Amino acid sequence: MTEARLLGKNISLGRNVRFGDNVIVYDNVEIGDDVTVEHNSIIGYDNLTNLREEVKDLERPFVTRIGNDVLVRPCSIVYTGCKIGDDSRVCSHVIMREFTELGTNSYLGNGVKVEGYTRIGNETGIETQVHITAKALIEDKAFIAAMSVLANGRTISWARPHVPTVEEGPKIRRGARIAIGVKVLPGIEIGREALIGAGAVVTKDVPPFKIAMGVPARVVGDVPEEERLRE
Repeated sequence: MTEARLLGKNISLGRNVRFGDNVIVYDNVEIGDDVTVEHNSIIGYDNLTNLREEVKDLERPFVTRIGNDVLVRPCSIVYTGCKIGDDSRVCSHVIMREFTELGTNSYLGNGVKVEGYTRIGNETGIETQVHITAKALIEDKAFIAAMSVLANGRTISWARPHVPTVEEGPKIRRGARIAIGVKVLPGIEIGREALIGAGAVVTKDVPPFKIAMGVPARVVGDVPEEERLRE
């Protein structure tokens, strides 16, 4: 790998940091030890989304932090204020909008988009092409399979400035599992270790340790004891 062109100021690099070709690192970025950022990725991109009002009173500079033993695959963009914990993986073509937090030993699969202001916990897996809305909470040891979508807008206010926008992301509690192609509506809470079946549309809260499936999703049973986490 060739050395990246470090464009920004106040960049802190740990030991054994490797950059691929055409990597851009913006201002106020801290990168830990044994980190690899592969070709055409951008770290610390400082262009806030339309949620910038959320942080207008926060003191700048916003700092982007990448922990130890992190791998960022090609063509990914990590915005300003993001945090990536130790031993985590960000796969190709991922977008982490501002103030996204990814915990330790977690991963974002190819093409995942996180709209920002979201916390993703430790030992959590987000599979290929999942859309995670802004203001979501995904706790430790959760799993979301490919092509799933989390929403936060209770109204569709596009081109209608007179329509108030209310945004509330879902809460995916510890150890919950979401199968392929699931849609989770705004403000929904999926309880601890709940299991959501493939293709479900979750319109109501799902209690802990329950299985829900269907359109709309309904509780159909309990998560078997043998599938529950061993703490």
